[in-house]
Amino acid sequence: YPVQLLQSKDQVAILYEEQNHFRIIRMNQQHQADPEPTFFGDAIGKWEKDTLVIDTVGIRDDTTIDFLGLPHSSELHVVERMRKVDENTLESRITLEDPKAFTEKWEAVAIWKRQPANDGIREYICENTRYFE
Repeated sequence: YPVQLLQSKDQVAILYEEQNHFRIIRMNQQHQADPEPTFFGDAIGKWEKDTLVIDTVGIRDDTTIDFLGLPHSSELHVVERMRKVDENTLESRITLEDPKAFTEKWEAVAIWKRQPANDGIREYICENTRYFE
């Protein structure tokens, strides 16, 4: 599913076509003192030259890391480093650390390709659930 990134001085928003989700990254701020756990967690960001560094804590522990159901604890800490590889490619290096769930931190890489200008995110409505039974 496509995503769209919107940037202002104080935040970066990621709009996900899937399920119409959105994620807000507060720029140049500190984490909340005791964030209430949420699906996307408490995300703060900063620029390091041409790389957007997103630091996330406070992710609900009843969520999973992937579609296969990889669990994590309330101590999950995620750091994403997003940068443009070229005009059409965005690379996100994701480091996951959770001392209660993993023996060591590990990294994943996601590559996003630019969509044609007239092909943005669309409304996502799941009207027919027969494929999920």
